[in-house]
Amino acid sequence: MTDRLKNRFHPLDPVGTTRVLIASALAMLAAGLIMLGSASSVRAAKISGDNLYFVKRQAVWALAGLAVGAIAAMIPYRKWRAAAIPLAVVSAVLLILVLVAGRRAGGSVRWINVGPAGFQPSEIAKFAVVNMLAFWISTVPHRFRKFREGILLPGAAVAPFVLLILLEPDFGTAVLIALLSGLMLFVAASKRRWLILGAMAGFLILLVYLKHDPVRWKRIMAWRHPEQYKDIAYHALSSITAFITGGWKGVGYLQGMAKHLYLPEVHTDFIYAVVGEEFGIMGTLGVLLLFGAFLICGSLISLRAPDLYGRLLAFGITASITVQALLNMYVVTGLLPTKGIPLPFFSYGGSSLMVSLFQVGVLVNIGIHRQQDAIPIARPREIWDALSDPARRFLALFGVGRNASLARENIARLGFQPRLLLLERNPFSAMIHAWSLASAGFEVIKSSDSAMLENTISGKGPFHVILSATRFRSGCPAETLRRLLLHDSIPQDTLIIGMSTNPRDRRLWAGVAHSGGFLDMDDIHNLGSVVMSHYVNFRLDANPLWRSRMPESDSGGCAATDISAS
Repeated sequence: MTDRLKNRFHPLDPVGTTRVLIASALAMLAAGLIMLGSASSVRAAKISGDNLYFVKRQAVWALAGLAVGAIAAMIPYRKWRAAAIPLAVVSAVLLILVLVAGRRAGGSVRWINVGPAGFQPSEIAKFAVVNMLAFWISTVPHRFRKFREGILLPGAAVAPFVLLILLEPDFGTAVLIALLSGLMLFVAASKRRWLILGAMAGFLILLVYLKHDPVRWKRIMAWRHPEQYKDIAYHALSSITAFITGGWKGVGYLQGMAKHLYLPEVHTDFIYAVVGEEFGIMGTLGVLLLFGAFLICGSLISLRAPDLYGRLLAFGITASITVQALLNMYVVTGLLPTKGIPLPFFSYGGSSLMVSLFQVGVLVNIGIHRQQDAIPIARPREIWDALSDPARRFLALFGVGRNASLARENIARLGFQPRLLLLERNPFSAMIHAWSLASAGFEVIKSSDSAMLENTISGKGPFHVILSATRFRSGCPAETLRRLLLHDSIPQDTLIIGMSTNPRDRRLWAGVAHSGGFLDMDDIHNLGSVVMSHYVNFRLDANPLWRSRMPESDSGGCAATDISAS
């Protein structure tokens, strides 16, 4: 049995992504138990006479959660795809059951008693919703950009969960599930205008809900004007006082005053304030670094998952834990109105801890099942290059850094600076593409609509390369470009490249005269070097004598390479 588990877990990968993920989760679990020992000591002594009462209970939940997480790490993650709908139905039934027969505490009905213990169905609902959305998106990826499949049906599926949790009421978890759903739809490339409209509609519904809920509306007013609502803003003001008391290095473990009952819920939702008071800013930054390591490792696992379902599930789990942590920190530091959101791995609570460890187990399994042959393994140098690439490309615009020297080398090889016309309607994408292209040595001119395209070609042409990142639709620059090509309005020695995710566009680009074909780019940061290489190939094919002018290429990005073209 030991050998079989060893073979299954080794090697995880050369970078140790999954190992670092496990280490960060265990470190947060251990740190959480240590901080709970301080934060809950006064309350525990008052309730039971044992300072470690809450720590012992949390340790039992931690052991159970580790066992559940270990089992989840051994179950192939694709099994959860088949269980997506049944799990969502069971979760919804539990949310209904808690409203009917749940235990009331603190003005909310969030717990179902099972013997001496209780659990929160809303914690299970977080994973159920993430799993359901990952299943749905991976089932209809070819239709997901349509309004019905991309917005309407997922929104209708998530809305009952949000509504049932609001009825408990558990406003924090409801907001978290809504945010997670929006993030998953965003990364799945649902159309942005529909996402924006959906977000606006959700915001209006939320505003109406808050206006009709006096308690939460007063919390918002207390957040904006704490000096006028000192009784309601007591939590936030006391929490900020704890951070101020801690300073840079803190007052020392077990020496803080926040736990002496002047800061309510200090061992649950406000435990981060105890970290700030007893360990200072250095301690809070340490907690942030642990969550940051978890976020980076979870993101790498998501990017390298074998299939779309695995990528989405890994992203959803990573976002579920890290976004919840950020929301808790924002509330504790006064950046958001007060609401009940626990800090994962730190706050007291068995349901939250067990679900978090279970999700870590699922994430580990996705990391283990990475397709090593199909998906390249990132080396530490490659990870550093990927993280620092945007900064290098930005500096290249000012003639500084490695990218700037490569651009000068490319221009020297060609004997001139090629001019490139970029067709892109999205301003943010146009900026990112332009940075990459400029850092490769191109002089970039951007055009966002058909009228601007015709004026640009007639007024600023000719261009050596025209790169279109827009769709073939009436009135769009790509369609205008195609019309200009058919009427020979663009010189034959201009390289035309299309870049789109739509299959119809690929077929149309294949029929465009003197087109360079369709550019299928997964890594937009390498766009400039790939387009430059393709332009060199184009010049070599058009004029073989020009080859004698080209010296041997090294790492400058001008070597003749193939790209995906249809």
